[in-house]
Amino acid sequence: MASISVVVPSAQQDTATWVIGSTTHSLFSSKILWSAIRPRQQPLVGANLVWHTTLISKHSTNACWSKCAQKLGLTMVPRNWDHVIHWILSLPKRSPSAVAIYQVWAAVLFEVWKERNRRSHEGITFMEVVLIRNIFRLVKDKSIALLNTGHSLGADLHQFWSSRP
Repeated sequence: MASISVVVPSAQQDTATWVIGSTTHSLFSSKILWSAIRPRQQPLVGANLVWHTTLISKHSTNACWSKCAQKLGLTMVPRNWDHVIHWILSLPKRSPSAVAIYQVWAAVLFEVWKERNRRSHEGITFMEVVLIRNIFRLVKDKSIALLNTGHSLGADLHQFWSSRP
């Protein structure tokens, strides 16, 4: 599939090209390369019906974020990605509650990413309630690790998370 041509001296300026399949590209793209070499399966018959958005809700970052924020007692949190980022960045730095919110946001992203990979690669789907439980277990475990390593926010974060069910 991949080959390097013999270099022949020339008066022209050198240019790099990538040939993937039968198409020549002037810039390298890992996305195009991955699309060319990734293993493929036959599309599943009826997959559109199983995953139709009106029938079964796929786990979304917004839904998990909203439920986690609700569990933290936050009522007016942004749901749009850019607004969430700006909102989190506007919170007081080093405040245990602000750091806890940031931890939850990061844990939501991580758990939704893991869920999508699990679904895609293993064919396993967890219920949303399991994802939410995993998110809070993750941040509580992190608070214990910070406490045990003597991090300056460890005690405050551990107290914050210990007071939550």
